[in-house]
Amino acid sequence: MSRKFTAFLAGALSLGFAQYTFAADMPVKAKPMVVATTFNWTGAYVGGFAGGAWGGSASDPDPTSTAAPFVGCYNCAVLNTYRLGGGFTGGLTAGYNWQGVASPLVLGIEGEFGYLRANGSQAYTAVGFPSASEMTATTTVGNWYGTLTPRIGYAWDRLLVYVKGGLAVSREQVSFVDSTASAANPGLINGSASKTVWGGAFGGGLEYAFAPNWSVKAEYLYLGLNATVTACGLNTGVGSAGFGATFCSAMSVPAVHTAKIGFNYRFN
Repeated sequence: MSRKFTAFLAGALSLGFAQYTFAADMPVKAKPMVVATTFNWTGAYVGGFAGGAWGGSASDPDPTSTAAPFVGCYNCAVLNTYRLGGGFTGGLTAGYNWQGVASPLVLGIEGEFGYLRANGSQAYTAVGFPSASEMTATTTVGNWYGTLTPRIGYAWDRLLVYVKGGLAVSREQVSFVDSTASAANPGLINGSASKTVWGGAFGGGLEYAFAPNWSVKAEYLYLGLNATVTACGLNTGVGSAGFGATFCSAMSVPAVHTAKIGFNYRFN
């Protein structure tokens, strides 16, 4: 009996050792690696923005007439220059971004449409009429504007640095009032004109995705809307040297700068 038990115990131990040895030789299944996901900017987006706008120097030469009953400058004043003061800009943005899976390069196209206003005015006297002759000129860029700009950027995960450039369009309005209160030349001219101007738009900014679908941006944009707009008016001063003649001033309108903060919602 003892011999049978001893043999049985030896066989059981041998079988258990063999199973342990086989299990030890089996390869251990590797645990799956957890890879950190990187934010991707691909997708269409819409947003809104608000900020400030300002312009360079506008210039307004004295009105002149080139046809009878009067030929020449009205008061022969010196060239008037003044800066366009700061104004408000705000509107809507829409665009699309493309970003490769393993690339930090972000390509896109963006359009914006909104309100823009930068204006200025100044009054000055003519040569030879220090107290009696005066011209007041006003220039306004805006009320509405739009841009269409491709853009290219470099992304550090949720932070995007970009530049963009393309087309800009806006409406410009100019006007002047030229008067002479003296008995020798009691004239009065009111001239005005407006023009839709196309130009270039160039700028750049920073954008940060603070949520899966939301981002905030800060951007500077130069609007090359500088142009010459000619305003004309009829001399209505009875008894003046140029009564009944049309006088025109080729008024120079400067480019406009904008700086704004905006929020975008991305569809993914």
